[in-house]
Amino acid sequence: MNVLSGELVEKFKNSWTEKPGTEKVKIIAAMFFLLTTLTMLSLLLLSSDMETVFTNLNNQDIAEISMKLRERNIDFKVVDDGTGLQVNKDKADEVRMYMASLQLPKNSGVIGYELLENISRFAPESERQMLYLQALQGEIKRNIELFEEVNSAQVIITMPKDSIYVRDREPAKAAVTVFLQQGVRLSQNQIMGIKHLVAHSVESLDASDVFLTDQNMRPLDGDSFSDDQFLTDNMRKNMQLQEEFQTNLEQSLTSLLEIYYGEVAVKVNAELNFDRLVRETQLFDPLTNGERIIRSMEVLEEMYRNTGDYNPADGEVPYYPGLDDNSSEAERRQEIINYEINQVKEHLVVAPGAVKRLSVAVMVNQELNEQEKTAINDFVAVASGLDTINRMDQISIIGGVFAAPSEQPDGDATVEIKLPWLTRDVALILGSLFGSIIIFGLFLTRKKKEYQIPPIAATTDPNPDIDLNLHKDKADTLKKLAKSNPEGFSKVLKTWLAEE
Repeated sequence: MNVLSGELVEKFKNSWTEKPGTEKVKIIAAMFFLLTTLTMLSLLLLSSDMETVFTNLNNQDIAEISMKLRERNIDFKVVDDGTGLQVNKDKADEVRMYMASLQLPKNSGVIGYELLENISRFAPESERQMLYLQALQGEIKRNIELFEEVNSAQVIITMPKDSIYVRDREPAKAAVTVFLQQGVRLSQNQIMGIKHLVAHSVESLDASDVFLTDQNMRPLDGDSFSDDQFLTDNMRKNMQLQEEFQTNLEQSLTSLLEIYYGEVAVKVNAELNFDRLVRETQLFDPLTNGERIIRSMEVLEEMYRNTGDYNPADGEVPYYPGLDDNSSEAERRQEIINYEINQVKEHLVVAPGAVKRLSVAVMVNQELNEQEKTAINDFVAVASGLDTINRMDQISIIGGVFAAPSEQPDGDATVEIKLPWLTRDVALILGSLFGSIIIFGLFLTRKKKEYQIPPIAATTDPNPDIDLNLHKDKADTLKKLAKSNPEGFSKVLKTWLAEE
């Protein structure tokens, strides 16, 4: 057996060595295109015509859907380690609509209050309460999954336990697990929003009784946030606000300057103050609108009259004798006034985001003189609200011709060709046909042309003994032709070489 295989290999080597170079190239090209065609045909024939209709299913959903498909004689295939299901492409839409009419998948999908639509009127109260609880959990789950940061959620609610004894009463509680997107962390406001959403959906449920966790079993509680994380979230938010402020101001200045100066470039660097200032002031002012406010007033008036001689005792008010009839009169007035002191309390909260410093740079696509620079400077200062005295804001104006953008050569231009009809199946078929045509052309035997010696031009000394139509002795004919007509012989030789 070894001797026979060695002889075959030797014969193949000898035959391959004896073949000319052109034949070797043809054989190699034919083998290459043959392999390419066979590969494309195998891909076309072995490619799956199945389409995935459901993913992330559990065992119960897979079993129920498979049973329904068998009842309708629909071929299917379970994929993704038993969590996905595929059917024929032409049946995919029909299967989706049919399963939706049966409310499948049940456990993988979310079912809310529609669970209560088909409940029997004779169902016991315990069954009604259980179905209501499941429907409520499904509705809350739907609402939480509407948030962009949440991929999915799980909600478990414990209904309150009522009792005639206060000590035996238990409030409602809820546990929520959210599966967040990769790299996403909820802020404190978002966490409190989810907790209040759940609390307002369940009767007698307080937000403090809602326990919220993520997919990594980390509790998401507003009080459990570390100071570093809180500062990081605020810093990220402040940076975003500052960038938005800069971008809006740049666009506003650019649109205004382009009306008169054409092409311009504006760059704004703003430093915002995000400190939250709370100021409390308590003032005591006895005057209100320039007048004092009387709190209490006591007035005492006394009047004395005497018509005879009278000697006042100690402590009495003396009288003054009359001029004519020896009579006397006396008066006393006493006032005690207490004034109100006004107390003014001022509670001032300064909102964060005030401009702390502003710098503006403007470039104009033309040469500017000093007068034009001054005009642009004044215009930008007014439009952007620059304060060069108190805040020490800065502005810079530059004029000059902008550099022309580099143009891509025509030879390097990328041309995008869209062929909507060129699908995967069409491409495989065209490739197979192309390969078959190439192979057929390489193996097609060509007929050998009978080359005739071109007619020999008449010469001044023709040789009648040379007969070009005689082929008995080709060597003699060629010798005679070379001697008699060298030019014609060279043409014949060139033709033969070109054909070889």
